[in-house]
Amino acid sequence: MTQREFAKKLSVSQATVSMALKDSPAISEELKNRIKQMAKEVGYSPNIAGQLLRRGKNNLIGCIFPSVHSSYYSELLIELFRCAQERGYLVILENIDDDNNVKSAISNLKRYHISGIIAESCSGATRYFDPEIPTVFLDRHISAPTEQGCFSYVYPDMYQAGKEIMEYLIKTGKKSITFLGQYGSDEERFHGVSDICSKHPGIKFNFVSYNGFNEEDGYALTDQLLKEYPETEIILAHNDAMAIGVIRRLWELRISVPEQICVAGFDNNNFGKFSTPQLTTIGPDLRELAEKAIQTVTDSIFNCEHKCILPIKCKLEKRESC
Repeated sequence: MTQREFAKKLSVSQATVSMALKDSPAISEELKNRIKQMAKEVGYSPNIAGQLLRRGKNNLIGCIFPSVHSSYYSELLIELFRCAQERGYLVILENIDDDNNVKSAISNLKRYHISGIIAESCSGATRYFDPEIPTVFLDRHISAPTEQGCFSYVYPDMYQAGKEIMEYLIKTGKKSITFLGQYGSDEERFHGVSDICSKHPGIKFNFVSYNGFNEEDGYALTDQLLKEYPETEIILAHNDAMAIGVIRRLWELRISVPEQICVAGFDNNNFGKFSTPQLTTIGPDLRELAEKAIQTVTDSIFNCEHKCILPIKCKLEKRESC
């Protein structure tokens, strides 16, 4: 069914259908809902490839991600693929190890004449990105780049996450908390955590800094943490993967979780629901994050002036480990 045929079926103009399916504010919510419902019932979807072709573009979106061995990145990437496909787009993935690979990744994507880019863990390397290509970053540091006006940011609000999970952990009544992971002027989750701790003078706040973020790192650093801060009652890991490694090492040391030491993490990965004990964590709804990112980059493809900075609120999952 063509868009013209679909419009005729609804007794509206083709332009009205087009604007309604793009959520144009010029169309009433009642009419938009009626058009979208009818589209769902008859299985109609707009020909995105045709629309883009008329604009001299294609329906390819480039994704630049760190190693997808990380559960957080792999789960997020799956959602991005799904959301893109639902809108008629295809995704091309470029993996990077560090900022030095970003320039090469962008160069590779340009060969495919991609219409937009979604990038994770690259907001510190905006100098390599082309302002003419609609780009959405899935992270944003506190020290936001001066180029941010050229790009969009749809990102988990990790500062809010750090504050919220720390407020919850303090309510457990335990007084000595050690943060395990990365800290610094650009690390939002650390700042959220430390800002809450500073308001509670009775809390002893320590940190063990490390740049690795997987299960092996959490496991290996647990002994160092306990040696430096033997009074620790709560371990808050930089992400869920490190927290799982911590739990494993504590189990080997016959330290019970949460009775002796509470453990929590960030990201809300699916595997945290199946650890023993189940992991307390905080993170974004990855489906919501992916939908907003895809919507933002596709809106920018059709309207080069469209830019946004959109933080996604994180949700606290209270489970057995705290």
